[in-house]
Amino acid sequence: PSLVGSEMCIRDSIGGAPSPSAKDCFEEGLCIPICKIVVAGEDNPTVMDFINENLRQPAETMGDIRAQFAAYRDCNTKLMSLMDEERLDSLTPVADEIIARSEHSMRDAISALPDGTYSDGFDIDGVDVPLRIECAVTIEGDHLIVDFEGTSGQVPWPINSVLNYTQAYARYAIKCLVDPDAPNNAGSLAPVSVTAPQSSLLNATPPAPVWGRHLSGHYVPPAIFGALAPIMGDRIVAESGSPLWNVYFSGRYDDERGNFVKMFFMNGGHGARGHGDGPGCLSFPSNVSNQPIEAFEHQIPMLVREKSFIPDSGGAGKYRGGNAQKLVFEARSKNPMTMTIRHERITYPPRGLMGGKPGDAGIDMINDERIAAKSRTTLVAGDKIVFQTPGGGGLFDPAERDITLIKNDLESGLTTPAATKENYNYD
Repeated sequence: PSLVGSEMCIRDSIGGAPSPSAKDCFEEGLCIPICKIVVAGEDNPTVMDFINENLRQPAETMGDIRAQFAAYRDCNTKLMSLMDEERLDSLTPVADEIIARSEHSMRDAISALPDGTYSDGFDIDGVDVPLRIECAVTIEGDHLIVDFEGTSGQVPWPINSVLNYTQAYARYAIKCLVDPDAPNNAGSLAPVSVTAPQSSLLNATPPAPVWGRHLSGHYVPPAIFGALAPIMGDRIVAESGSPLWNVYFSGRYDDERGNFVKMFFMNGGHGARGHGDGPGCLSFPSNVSNQPIEAFEHQIPMLVREKSFIPDSGGAGKYRGGNAQKLVFEARSKNPMTMTIRHERITYPPRGLMGGKPGDAGIDMINDERIAAKSRTTLVAGDKIVFQTPGGGGLFDPAERDITLIKNDLESGLTTPAATKENYNYD
């Protein structure tokens, strides 16, 4: 196995990463080329040593890597057992048939859509200046082309996406929207082409910093959904409170345990769906989740004071966007600690679609004062950090919302009487 699958856990722990102000890829941590970490079933000691010597928390990170080794071994054992049981010498014929069926299914689904070019574009926060995402989706028979011509050029900040990341999220969005039920494999990908201008925000070239590529790449699905909304109707999902929000805490324990580094994920509200409201605190396209709060508090000197829904944060519509969440942390360490954040949707909130209203924008604060959404801050004991994630966008005209749903939102506290009166003319 290579190190590619372990990039997340390694970069979280190595060097100065994740820096919100990195100007090139060399400032983002140790750049590890593709290399063998295991050779003939045995650890490659050279690779293991240089990784281990560059980690703040070697036990945790190497444990993550070894968990992947265990998964590889178990998968190999079970696969060999299955082949023995079914008396198979090769899986190639089975794989070829599954791939062919997936491609046929995707081509049929694309062919059912009207030919033409459909486009969407919008501004995003960026770092020092707003940036632009432009997307055109062209349907030609059983082939679909996604093109990001017109998107802003790459920037000297770690928010650029590389092309394979852009292609992955574009194809993921098309799969979810056009043909969600067939097995996902190379056959599903074959009828879909994805292009972006070289050296652009969605096709960055070295040495552009790219560690925070989700801060641009997660805008790819909403751009595609926005483009196809006129022909996909109730299969569309409004914009969610993504790109994914997260926060990194690092420092030294007050006792003999040494260094700590911890990442905490925060989802905004999900966009409204074609047949129902968006779930709260669940974003698309990311699928991350957190460990229990109690486990987080046990691992680093932080206290979570509040984790709650924010009323009225989901965009109004026939179907309402999911509510955002408020999280309040308190620093409890005697030693200073570092907090790093890189958040989007502060200036430009998640959009509603087809008559739906936008969700709320996000807010970052320390001790009741706003801070930059992409920043690194030193915390001392007693500091209070407040994050309000973005809310999901609404879908369709709010005047079409069912009265029962309006009453349920009021009773649950997800909406307030004042906002309900304004959005739905109900009191």
